[in-house]
Amino acid sequence: MILPDHEARLILARLRRQLGADAGGTVMVVSARSGEGVSTLSASLALRAGEEARRPVWLLDLEFGANRMFERFSSGELARRLGPLGPPYSASLRTEPPFRLSPEPSHPPAGAFTAHRVGDTRVMVTRFDHGVLERGVVVRVAPRPAYWEAVRAATDFTVVDAPALETSDASLVVARDVDACLIVVQADRTDARMVKLAASRLREAGGRVVGAVLNRRREDAARIDRLAFT
Repeated sequence: MILPDHEARLILARLRRQLGADAGGTVMVVSARSGEGVSTLSASLALRAGEEARRPVWLLDLEFGANRMFERFSSGELARRLGPLGPPYSASLRTEPPFRLSPEPSHPPAGAFTAHRVGDTRVMVTRFDHGVLERGVVVRVAPRPAYWEAVRAATDFTVVDAPALETSDASLVVARDVDACLIVVQADRTDARMVKLAASRLREAGGRVVGAVLNRRREDAARIDRLAFT
């Protein structure tokens, strides 16, 4: 499932204006609670950006243990519509990737972190292969400023799909390194206090919160702009 094209176009255009750049921006999409629609918005923004891009657009799944974004594009509706995923390319960009392994393995795993082209689009979705890790090794998100600079240099736009703050601190670890943080809020479910707390935590971690997207609005709700900047 993805957003209607006109909604994704509107949100992306406003994000572009907020970032003040036509290329290389990195936006992290996150929510206070699980199930708010982060992955739907992330996929929609990446696909829309890919239609306008001249270089690759990355869709980076920050929840390395799940690969939900990779699975979303490898089967089902999106796979039928866009085509199969392409072969793996290294997503490390010749620098330290945005994670660390604990305990540190005796031999760095080859091919653990990859990016795959989505059909004939310019979108590249990431995947983390736990099968190449030694037994007992755990992967955790780590701050890597140089990595995100490499991402900006290699892409037209990058969307970071982050796990909810109620389940993980991953978004707080990289908040300082991305250009903007966008919070997703499900209508009639998450109150303003939780949204403000999420924004406060991201800012305290050094992130730039540019706004919030109201998702799954009630049909009888007033028609308001989907993107409200804070």
